[in-house]
Amino acid sequence: MSALYQVGKYRLVDQIGRGAMGEVFRAHDSVLDRYVALKVIEAAGDEEKRLRFRREAQSAARLTHPNIVVVHDFGEDSGRFFMAMELLDGSDLKRLIRDSAFPDLRSKLDVMEQICDAVAFAHATNIIHRDLKPANIFVLPSGQVKIVDFGLARIGESSVTGTGTILGTPNYMSPEQVRGRGIDARADIFSLGAVFYELLSGRRAFEGDSVHAVLYSVMQRDPDPLHLVMPSVPAAVSEAVMRALQKDPSRRFRSAEEMRNVMRALRSRGSVPQNIALSEVMRELTTDTLHTNRRESMTSVSTGSSHTAIVRESQEPPAATFVGEPGGDITIDAGSGRTLLESALAAGIPHTHECGGNARCSTCRVAVLSGSINLSPRDSAELKLAQRFGFGDDVRLACQTKVKGPVKVRRLIVDSLDMQIMRGAEKPALGAEMPLAVLSARAREIPALLRRGLPYDVIHILNRFYLQIGEVVLANGGSFEPPTGATIVAFFGLNGEDARTKCTNAIRSALRMRQRMEPLNTYLSEHFGVSLTLDIGLHYGRMIAGSIGHPNQMRLTAVGEAANTAGALAALNEFQHGSGIMATEELINVVDQVSYGQVSHERVGDRELTVYEVLDFNKPDTHYLVQTSFEIVAARKDEASRLFYEHLFNIAPQTRKMFDEVDMNVQGTMLMNMIAAAVKGLDRLDELKPVLQDLGRRHRTYGAHVEHYAAVEACLLHTIETIMGPQCTLDVKLAWTAIYNFIAQTMIEAQLAE
Repeated sequence: MSALYQVGKYRLVDQIGRGAMGEVFRAHDSVLDRYVALKVIEAAGDEEKRLRFRREAQSAARLTHPNIVVVHDFGEDSGRFFMAMELLDGSDLKRLIRDSAFPDLRSKLDVMEQICDAVAFAHATNIIHRDLKPANIFVLPSGQVKIVDFGLARIGESSVTGTGTILGTPNYMSPEQVRGRGIDARADIFSLGAVFYELLSGRRAFEGDSVHAVLYSVMQRDPDPLHLVMPSVPAAVSEAVMRALQKDPSRRFRSAEEMRNVMRALRSRGSVPQNIALSEVMRELTTDTLHTNRRESMTSVSTGSSHTAIVRESQEPPAATFVGEPGGDITIDAGSGRTLLESALAAGIPHTHECGGNARCSTCRVAVLSGSINLSPRDSAELKLAQRFGFGDDVRLACQTKVKGPVKVRRLIVDSLDMQIMRGAEKPALGAEMPLAVLSARAREIPALLRRGLPYDVIHILNRFYLQIGEVVLANGGSFEPPTGATIVAFFGLNGEDARTKCTNAIRSALRMRQRMEPLNTYLSEHFGVSLTLDIGLHYGRMIAGSIGHPNQMRLTAVGEAANTAGALAALNEFQHGSGIMATEELINVVDQVSYGQVSHERVGDRELTVYEVLDFNKPDTHYLVQTSFEIVAARKDEASRLFYEHLFNIAPQTRKMFDEVDMNVQGTMLMNMIAAAVKGLDRLDELKPVLQDLGRRHRTYGAHVEHYAAVEACLLHTIETIMGPQCTLDVKLAWTAIYNFIAQTMIEAQLAE
């Protein structure tokens, strides 16, 4: 047991659990004279750990449900954070499955129904668990279920982690979680399917010899049907679990509530017929459905305290009628798995789609006049945009919507100019007002250098300066204006990213610019006897973006007051605050993970602004850590490639024969170039997929196997740690692991697809 004996008002009795986040004790509450389970973590200096622990407490405390653990208290004592929960008697589902503790199917269905009911309740309060697994599900001796450990839960749109971070336990993660992309409640439904598969069969749905093999299995392979693994499992139960495990979220149950209703209906039968189909069970559930209007759809209604009937979809062919089109209404075939946008374009309807049909704009939106039940649910991309702009249920993005029956819609963006643009041979980007993160960077000494320096020296110095600070802008998804003397203005968000991504990319770029000035000044001082002082201003505000300029030299850019504000903050550095990074409150409030120094109130033009001195991120940022650490490794690239292959041949000697006829100097250069390309494209990893897929296919011909990828990861981390030494912190290693997971996953998929 820990040396602790007292935490706050709680006296520790004995340790009952230990995990990555901390220790769990049976403790006595001296004030209320009761025993509790007390979770204690040491989080001094670890903001990420502290925030995750607080989020776990907040998530569970918001949920008052008989199948969710009760949180009594949360607090801090002498740098230790604690959470007091109800003390549970029983075992977790992982142990119960291992011990074959459930005597029959009905007892398992009872557990499954309770779990679904708890998850449905959490979803109704806008909480997604994101780490459902047998170890996080507790069963009391009475059979009552308790879901625990909300450490990875997401409340609403908030998340401690940023875009691209993989969260969860590999064997139970949904494919969208593996990709590190945005998720919705249907990710939990997939996890429920994995848990129930294991509960019913005694084995995991997704297995593998390594993490990468498991992730590939989740992404690409379907588990063996339950009725084949366990012939005693009725067809309807097997189909329900396999439906939850669909790779495409739109093909799973529409909600945990719907899944719960199916489990309840199956359990209530007592003995489930072996050959009854899931479709028959769901049809029976619709008998409680009431008509609320005489259109195609039937809406769900509550028929009891916890029962909701299932919505019936139309059995008619998928067809979309576009109302109000020039020349009259047009009805088109909307089947074959196409989106509504694809169907419209195929039928010759000039449906506007400025972003190319990628849910990055709203120009393809339609008003749904009837038949909404025959449209696919919003996916995560559409849901995110709908929440951002406040679209009601009757406004849908045609690019993300599929049709399952008759619908009537009306395009919302349509006039003669729209049609002219759609049909034009060269389609310019339309002007649009959008919020952007703006970075203004200026070097104080350049004006004097322009007056006194030799012309060719000045051009050389400027180009070295623009290279150093321009590369980090491009690497973080930004674009910049042509330099004007001492100043560069960069924009983040022209590709339609969310606000957090825009502002995080701007801050990350500013921090890397500041870091890059040291080696640049060493070079300039040695060769030209000068050094540059960088002043940076950051602001988040609305700009007008579009293709601007002469018709022969148009470029995508942005204009507006936000750029002037960022430039004014950069100037404030020189005259009031000294060299550094200054950001407005508007930008800081979006990111909420920034460590800042002094705060001041400044007048810029006719506005009074609250200005923050940006020091660093206050928790690890994957992209920033990888980018900065690779610069250290790349400076010794020959040594790095040698270390990598020496370690590979040491820990995986069978791989040596793959390189018998290879020039290792060339091979080392190729390795470093591939890593450099991935690091430079961290903000656009999807664009690297074709290259990585080709690389994966070629590695198959070289004799590489899936199990080799784990060895490559070990060699990569060994190389980075050897070169960086003490600078290679745990955060740096975790950041590289996250990026490598993407690279390895993409290559494995291509390799096994051959």
